[in-house]
Amino acid sequence: MGNEGLKHKNEIIKTLLAYGADPSVLQQFNNGHANRPSTASHPSTDSKSSTDDDGADDRRTSVMTVRPNERSQSSSPVPRRNSRQITMGMNPEIDYYLTRVTEMPEKQLDALRKAGFDPLARMPFRMIGQDLVLQELLRVLARHSARGSSSPVSIIFAGPSGHGKSFLSRSIGELLRIPAHTVNMTNLRTQDEFLQAQSLTSKNGDVSLAAFLAGNEGKRCAVILEEIEKVADKSASNTLLMPWELGKLNTTARQYDTSHVIWISTSNAGEEIVFDFEHNRGDRPCDRKEYLDLATRIRRKLIESLGASLVSRITTVLPFLAFTHPEKLALAYHCLPSDSSLSKEELDTLLEDILADYIPNEGVRSIQRAVQRHCEDDMW
Repeated sequence: MGNEGLKHKNEIIKTLLAYGADPSVLQQFNNGHANRPSTASHPSTDSKSSTDDDGADDRRTSVMTVRPNERSQSSSPVPRRNSRQITMGMNPEIDYYLTRVTEMPEKQLDALRKAGFDPLARMPFRMIGQDLVLQELLRVLARHSARGSSSPVSIIFAGPSGHGKSFLSRSIGELLRIPAHTVNMTNLRTQDEFLQAQSLTSKNGDVSLAAFLAGNEGKRCAVILEEIEKVADKSASNTLLMPWELGKLNTTARQYDTSHVIWISTSNAGEEIVFDFEHNRGDRPCDRKEYLDLATRIRRKLIESLGASLVSRITTVLPFLAFTHPEKLALAYHCLPSDSSLSKEELDTLLEDILADYIPNEGVRSIQRAVQRHCEDDMW
């Protein structure tokens, strides 16, 4: 923490936390410090930016052993001579990740492990914000796995642009180490156009969705459907009726086994519902009941564009909420150029200026643009 010359320090700390490092020993230096910059230089980064439904007992396991408010009995006190170095090594992004809590019921964690979904429990240390999305995603996957359901998983990430929907969609495939195919649903009109759609992020050249499904039959894989509500004709989206319910896709040429596919769709539908929800909620934390009520409202909104037949086959709809101030501060710090070298006062002022340009409807994209304006324009 106190090594200012260490490259990729934030990434190292996030990785350690994701694999079980206990940050409680650092809390003595972090109290009253959260969400405030206190480092003179910006470390280089290389990343992208309740109760149990199944009736489990109250025993809970901290997936990443992260308990910010408790001092680990096994942790040794930090030597006083190093305390100033550690305090100086703090920054808004590290502050944010040190306060992540990722506890879940043991039954839920066991179900995730048995199904091979447990790597997704590291997601809280891979992205900023959307805690409720991540919690519900893990809960849904654990419940689906515990039931031994033969139907595929179909998820819609809905809400404002620039709040992490596409990033989380891609990250699921990366963390699970499974192949993924991303389709832009905008303007698709027929089943044939849908099946011939090439991946936006494919590393295998010009591979169609049909070829991808054929090559991954019987294996877990992910299909990401971007902007699903913008499909030009329901003939394209209705192709998903059988795959989402029965795990099969019938075409004139052949039948595909899609029972192991994880279907992930993104949609901006319900954006105004999310912002209205946030306005009425104010600074009060969102509890799970409120979040699920919001998800129901957005599911109804999706029916308007996709139809009840398709929406009724969606396993879960997960709304993405607006960023909190600490999250925006961590995002702004993360987006700074890696070679920034500023005093604490200069960094404080810069972050304030960046957040002054924040536009809720654009999310992190407005932060990236503000960073370019304040940090990079003078270079050109």
